[in-house]
Amino acid sequence: MDIDEKIKLAHELFDNKYSLDVYKKFDKLYPFTTENINGYTNLFDLDGKSLLTVGSSSDQVFNAVLTGCNEISVFDICPFTQEYFDLKKAALKVLNREEYLTFFHRNKINNFFFSINTYMALREEIKEKNPEACYFWDELFIKYKNGRIIRDKIFSDDEYKREVLEKINLYLKNDEYYNQLGNKIDKINIDFEIGNIFDYNSKRLYDNIWLSNIATYHKLSDVSKLFLNLFINIADNGKILIAYLYDTDMEEQCYNGKEDIYNIYATLDLLPKETVLDSFVGISGYRVGDSRMKDSVLTYTKKR
Repeated sequence: MDIDEKIKLAHELFDNKYSLDVYKKFDKLYPFTTENINGYTNLFDLDGKSLLTVGSSSDQVFNAVLTGCNEISVFDICPFTQEYFDLKKAALKVLNREEYLTFFHRNKINNFFFSINTYMALREEIKEKNPEACYFWDELFIKYKNGRIIRDKIFSDDEYKREVLEKINLYLKNDEYYNQLGNKIDKINIDFEIGNIFDYNSKRLYDNIWLSNIATYHKLSDVSKLFLNLFINIADNGKILIAYLYDTDMEEQCYNGKEDIYNIYATLDLLPKETVLDSFVGISGYRVGDSRMKDSVLTYTKKR
C-alpha cells in the first residue's frame, strides 16, 4: 500500500465510507500499548539482538530499543503504523517527556492532546526523516484541523491513564530513559510491513518474536498453527512470545468460555511442552495498586 492509498483509506474512515470488519479491528492505531511491556522485556535477550513484533503503537519498538535491541521488523495489520512511528519518533527528538505525553495522551479534561500547534513543531523533523509520513499527517492535520477528530477516527479508544503508561513503558518511566531512547532511536535498523501476522511468509531469522495479545482473538487451534508457521523464523536459542494474557497466572485464570487461550491447561497441552507461563504485575494491578494482580506471557525458547 503506497502513501496515497493510505491517505485515501484515512479519508474513507473520516467520511464513514469504510466500515471496519470485526475481524480487522486492528486496522486502527493504538495510541499506546495495552500491555505491561516493562513486565516481560527482562524475559528476553534483546541486547544486540533482532526482533519481529506486531504493535501499531510503536511502544514495542521503543521499549525494545531502550533495552538494547538493534534490529527490528514491525509486521502489523494497521496500515498507518509506520506513519505513527515517524510521528512519535519526531516527538522523541523535539519534545521533552512532559510535552510528549501532553501531545499523545488523551486528556479528557481538556482538548490539548494531539494539537495542531505541536504537530507543526514536529513537522520539519518528520519531513527530514520521512517525507511521506509528513505528507500523510499534513493531509490530516491541515484538512481536519482538529487533533481530537483525528484521534477519534483512526485511533482505538483503548488507552490507559498516564500513571499506568509510565509504569508499563520503560521509556516513559522518567526523563533519563526517555532521553536515552531519543539518542538511540536513529541508530537502529527498523523496517515495516503491512499484513496479517497469520499470513507471514519469510525465511528470515529473528532472535525474538513478540505476538502481543492477538491470540485472544483467535481459536486455540489457529494460535497453534501460527506458532508452527513462525517456528522457522526463530533463530537457535531464540524466543517467541506466543500470547500476552491479562489478569492471569496459573492460580487465577481469566477463562470465560470464549477466549480459548485463557484455558491455560488446555493451551499448554496443545503447545510444545517447552512452553512456559511467566507472570508479573498486571495492568489491573497497576490500576488499583495491588501487585498481586498478575498478567502473564506464554513463551517458547527454541533450543539449538
